[in-house]
Amino acid sequence: MGSLVRDALIFIGIQLAAAVLLTIYTSPSRNDFYLAANLDKQRRLEEVSPPRIILIGGSNLTFGVNSGLIQKYTGMSVVNMGLHAGLGLPFMLSEVKEQLRSGDIVVISPEYAHLWRNVTSQVAPLVFLHRPQAVMDFTVWVEWQALLDGGHVPIRSLLHAGFRQTVDYVKRHPSSSSMSARLYARSAFNEYGDVVRHWERPASGPGRPTALLFQPEYEKKIIRTMNRFHEYCAERGITVLFSYPQYPESHALGERRIILKELADMLDEQLEFPVLNRPEGLLLPDELFFNTTYHLTREGTRKRTEILVESLREYSR
Repeated sequence: MGSLVRDALIFIGIQLAAAVLLTIYTSPSRNDFYLAANLDKQRRLEEVSPPRIILIGGSNLTFGVNSGLIQKYTGMSVVNMGLHAGLGLPFMLSEVKEQLRSGDIVVISPEYAHLWRNVTSQVAPLVFLHRPQAVMDFTVWVEWQALLDGGHVPIRSLLHAGFRQTVDYVKRHPSSSSMSARLYARSAFNEYGDVVRHWERPASGPGRPTALLFQPEYEKKIIRTMNRFHEYCAERGITVLFSYPQYPESHALGERRIILKELADMLDEQLEFPVLNRPEGLLLPDELFFNTTYHLTREGTRKRTEILVESLREYSR
């Protein structure tokens, strides 16, 4: 009987600890977790009046565009929804649909991995912890599997991150310099949804090349997903455009350059909405990359933004 009581008390203690960490971890006033920025992006999407330019993709947008410059050059309000490639393109498209309005321009700019494989990971269920209604945007089985069958994965991440944040909160108030020093944090974003905290920091370059393949069957599948999204938007007076992401010149040599061309040729042939550019037009010098294949320095961000703005101008002519 004693062991039963002990086990029950341990169980209750664990549940109470999880509840406390969940409260701290998901509190809008205290939570500086990177993925919690999804709340701010959704709020901006709800509050900014159309017509707007809405950017959809992963961190190539988060760390790769200056939305303020886009707004200045186009005269349209900008909402940068870019956050993390691991959310998966189906989720990214689904989460904005209900907030789109006539006159909006949606620019889809995914990472190349989205075009040849399913990159959805446990990241999407972690967004659910901050914005429960995001569960309505889970559109592929791997998202539900992570949340249900593998529910222990986000819970483990929750407890770990919640513990770290609790310790930090006890040691220092979140407004302290320790929080401002964090790069992958909710507080690193500006009002448009761009991360700008790294602009004055030293860059380490793009790192080693990530995997890049041409998988026609999967690309056809993701093209169908984008075309269905376009059909939904077209019926509501919303323009959808496609733009390639930035990519390091050193990562696009030999066979990899051929693969980029094959990916682009299939998009040109099968996408039912305009493509603004070509991969070769977004190949940038390695020194413009901050720390990964898609994260740019301040100068790199300016360059990529100017390319995107010029593409939008050419489209509108």
